[in-house]
Amino acid sequence: MVVLSADFVLLNLLHLILLIVFQKHGKERGADGKMTTKWYRITNEMFAVMSPLLVFFLVFYNNQAYNRYMEQFFIARKLEGKVKHITNRLRAYFRHDPFPGAEQSMREMLRTVIVAHYCLYFRLPRYSLRQIHEWGWDYLRKYGLVKKEEYAVLVAKTGPEIMGETLAFCLERLGQHVRYGHIDTLTFNAFEQDLHVMAGFIMSITAYANNPVPFAYYHLANLLTLGQLALVAYAFVFLDSYLTIIVFALLTTALLGLRDMSCALSDPFGVDDTDFPTIVPTARSHVGNEALLSRDSVFGNAALPGNPPSPSPPPPRHPPSPPSPAYLNSPT
Repeated sequence: MVVLSADFVLLNLLHLILLIVFQKHGKERGADGKMTTKWYRITNEMFAVMSPLLVFFLVFYNNQAYNRYMEQFFIARKLEGKVKHITNRLRAYFRHDPFPGAEQSMREMLRTVIVAHYCLYFRLPRYSLRQIHEWGWDYLRKYGLVKKEEYAVLVAKTGPEIMGETLAFCLERLGQHVRYGHIDTLTFNAFEQDLHVMAGFIMSITAYANNPVPFAYYHLANLLTLGQLALVAYAFVFLDSYLTIIVFALLTTALLGLRDMSCALSDPFGVDDTDFPTIVPTARSHVGNEALLSRDSVFGNAALPGNPPSPSPPPPRHPPSPPSPAYLNSPT
């Protein structure tokens, strides 16, 4: 919270000290009862130069942070859509064992895609600091998504590197099906394109999370904000009223709050109130995609008339419901 930050406390403490010193030693009363002082005043013209500049930078920085926030939000949603797209493509070409090993390949490839989707978030910097990644690995192993020997290798890799392992496995498996004549090169190319688009989304989110704040704008806006508030803390003492303590506290809350909100919007993959959920939507996507491989569409079985009945699907591997640990549903 802004009111607990060091900047807020120091600025308000500065104003309080200046006000007390001014009231006791900095002012005098003339014969006419008016206040006089030898302290230098800050003129309105000085504020007229700095204030519009500060407002411009804060609004510009906040606007850029919001655009960055929404871009990352839509990348995360597009990633979920791309995983669903890959699931439907696997379902279309591999479900019901149209050729030897098809069903097994379908499920193994989807498993690696789901692992890459989860690990994108588990390996983000702020999630790792909160030990969420440890819970994530336990979750993946509990539901059979990651084997013990795989975990020993994957735990040291980043999200994009884990996606690279998914690419290597899926493309090699698809290549074998091409060589055996199970699928053609056009189908292989379609899968390859989907997987590379997914890899691009994962790379983008990881890059944003590793560099959450545009530092040049942040430092400039921060310098102007703190400098302006320090000058206001001094200028308010000439109003000769202890009520300026309340007014200055409200002013610092507003300006520092706008600055901090911009920083928070720049990094939506963290643990504060501005962050959008990631793990729970990914788990819901996982549940839906696993189920999609094991059931017919609500519109019925799509098998052509005269074909033999479809084999019974294997039991689903996914959990009955998405995970909901308290620290994933609440930023505190």
